[in-house]
Amino acid sequence: MTFLVDTGADVSVTPLPDTEKSRQPSTMQLFAANGTTIKTFGERLMKLDLGLRRVFHWPFIMAEVSQPIIGADFLREFGLLV
Repeated sequence: MTFLVDTGADVSVTPLPDTEKSRQPSTMQLFAANGTTIKTFGERLMKLDLGLRRVFHWPFIMAEVSQPIIGADFLREFGLLV
């Protein structure tokens, strides 16, 4: 899986899996850089191996996005610099 690293994104998000397309949207609202609303569908705990000799576990928000995004929350929590 390929991730976009976006230091301007407050939270980390991932597309809603095909197996959960019937899930109802949650009340949490996210906003894109252009101000449009992004639908969210709850959280999903994900395991990431970034090749840094450790595996990271992090809750990603499932959202109406085209690709997974590692946001500032993840980078800050693990002290990662870009």
